[in-house]
Amino acid sequence: MLPLFPLLALVGAGGVSRLWQKQRIAAVALLLWIVISGALSHPDYIAYFNELGGSHPERILVDSDLDWGQDMNRLAAELKRRGVDYFHMNCLYTGDDTRLGLPNWDTLEPYQPVKGWVAVSHTMLKNYGWMIAQQQGRKDLAFAWLDAYRPVARIGKSILLYRID
Repeated sequence: MLPLFPLLALVGAGGVSRLWQKQRIAAVALLLWIVISGALSHPDYIAYFNELGGSHPERILVDSDLDWGQDMNRLAAELKRRGVDYFHMNCLYTGDDTRLGLPNWDTLEPYQPVKGWVAVSHTMLKNYGWMIAQQQGRKDLAFAWLDAYRPVARIGKSILLYRID
């Protein structure tokens, strides 16, 4: 896919050039839209993939389109700020979590509700939850029990943090 981007940029530039010749106001409006939408996505550039996603892109796509584990440092900072010393987690992350400064944690297992602090990424919540449901022949997603609770925080665009009493 990457070799296509320069070609698409050339086609787009040609389109803007033609639009500039016929409708300068429209060309300026479209260019401003691109600049403003890029600025508004700061600092979540990885999670931004189109305007339709808005502030909740997980309603359109999850997995590598949204979540690469980029919010794990933010999660560690938020847990520290809240004084959390133990939590359950199921987040998409392939790095060395010992370098993040996370408090002690256990894996949030499918279909096993827990109490206390819970962090789960949208990819694990939806894609992994669906995959486990398929493997076990169940209709309910693996983490559907979390739907009964409201997250206390959204960490970046990819992680939900719950406090379950």
